[in-house]
Amino acid sequence: MGYAAQTKVAPECPATQLPIAFHEATTTDELAEQIGGLHDIYTLTVVVLMAAVWLVIAPTVLGNAFMAPFEKPANDTFVTVQDEFQLSATFPNPAEWTGSMVFVGNLLFGQFLATVTDYYGRRRIISWSMLVYGIIGVAASFSPSFPFLLMMRLFSGICFTPIFVTNYVHAMECLPFSAHPMASLIFAATWVSGYCLASPIAIIFPHWRLFQLVSSLPCAILGIILILFLPESLGFAISGNRPAEFRRYLSNVSRFSKRHLRYNFSKLVDTEGTGSQEVDLKTLVRETTKKEILQRVVLCSYLWTATCFAYNGLSFESTVLKVGNNHVQFLLSGIAEIPSYFVSPLLFDRIGRRLTVIGICVFFAVTCQGMCILAYFAMDDTWMFLIFWLLAKFGASAGFMCLFIYGSEMFPMSCRSFALGICCSLSNIGAIAAPHAPAFGLLFPGGTYAAFGLLLLLAAVVTSHLPETKDMHK
Repeated sequence: MGYAAQTKVAPECPATQLPIAFHEATTTDELAEQIGGLHDIYTLTVVVLMAAVWLVIAPTVLGNAFMAPFEKPANDTFVTVQDEFQLSATFPNPAEWTGSMVFVGNLLFGQFLATVTDYYGRRRIISWSMLVYGIIGVAASFSPSFPFLLMMRLFSGICFTPIFVTNYVHAMECLPFSAHPMASLIFAATWVSGYCLASPIAIIFPHWRLFQLVSSLPCAILGIILILFLPESLGFAISGNRPAEFRRYLSNVSRFSKRHLRYNFSKLVDTEGTGSQEVDLKTLVRETTKKEILQRVVLCSYLWTATCFAYNGLSFESTVLKVGNNHVQFLLSGIAEIPSYFVSPLLFDRIGRRLTVIGICVFFAVTCQGMCILAYFAMDDTWMFLIFWLLAKFGASAGFMCLFIYGSEMFPMSCRSFALGICCSLSNIGAIAAPHAPAFGLLFPGGTYAAFGLLLLLAAVVTSHLPETKDMHK
C-alpha cells in the first residue's frame, strides 16, 4: 500500500506556506495535535455535531419529570401520562416506567450496538441510531395505549448507547488528549441547554403527547444530517486500518487548515491499530477480558451505575420538590450543573482524574447527608434544603461528566466503545431505578438522600482502585 508507506503532508497544504513543523506522528494523539484539535475548524465542527446529539436527546430523557412525575403539583395544568391513561398512584407507580423503559431497552440491547461500533465503525451506527431514535419518539407520541407507549420507549432505548456514549467516544477520537477537558465543556454546554429546554417545551406544549412529538422531531432531523455529513472518527480510521476513511478526514481538514502534517500511516496502524480492516467479536472479548481491563470494566460499571442512579433520581425529582414552582426548580437543577463543568476539567488537570472523582463522590455524599437530616426533621420545604439539593445536583452532574472523560481515557482504542458500552449498559440498572427513587423516602423521611449518599460514598472507595490517566498519554 504505497499511500500508507510514505510520510505525508496534508493535501493542498504545501510545506512552503507553513511556518509550523512537526516531527513525524506515530500515534493518533500526535497526529491530532498536529491537526490542531479544537483550533481546527473541521475537527471543531465534528465535535459540535456530536455534542448537538446531547442537546436534542436531553429533553426526550429528562422530560419524563413533566410527562410522568412521581407526584404532580396541585396547580399544574400539564396533561401527564397518568392523567390521560388514568393510572392510579399505586406503589410502584406504573407511570414511572415511562422514564425507566428507555433504560430497560438500553440495558437489554444497548451493548449490541456498542459492539457493532467497534466492528464496523462509529459513523454509521451513531447516525442511523439517531434517526431511528427520533422516528420511534415521534411514533410514541401517537400511542393508542399505555403499554404501546412503554413498548416505544423500550425500542428507543436500544439506540441510546450509540447516541449518548459512542458519539462522545467519536469526538474524543478526533482530538488530542490535551483537548479532552475542553471538549467536555462543549458537550456539557449542549447537554445543559437541552436540559433547560424541557421546561419551556412543557410550558408551550402542556400535554405529554405534544411534548413527546416536539422533543423527538429534532432527533430525527439531526439523524439525517449526521448520515449525510458525519465522517468516521480519526482514531477509528487508524485503529481499524482504514486508509480511505483516514484520507477523507485529512482531506476535509486540509480545506480549512494551513498546517503542515507529517505522519506515516503504516506506523500509525502498527502503534494504534489492530492490524486488520475489521475487528471481530472474538478480538473484542479477548481484549476486554484481560485481567487489567476486566477489573476496570467491573469497577467502572459500579461507578456509572451509582452516578446514573443519583443524577437521574435528582433530575426526575426536581419537579416535585416542596420549595417553589416546579418549572423554576427544574431550571435551577439544570443551571446548577453549569459550574460543575468548569470545575471538573480544572481539577482534572490540577490534581488528576482519580482524586477528582473521589472528591466529587465524597462531596455529593456529604450534601446528601445534609438533605437527609433536614428531611428527617420535616425541613424539606425550606430554602436551606433547596441549597443543599442544588449542591447535590452540582456534585452529581460533575461526577456524571467525569465518567465520560475518565472512561474514554481508561480503555484502549481497540475495545474502547465495547468496554464503555458495557459500563453504560450496566449503568441502566441505576437509571431504571431512578424514577422510583422517591420510594426510599417511604422507609423514613430522607431515605432517598441517604441511599444516594451511601452509593456515592462507596463509589469513592471503588474509584480509589482505578488507575490515574492524567499522564497516561503524554
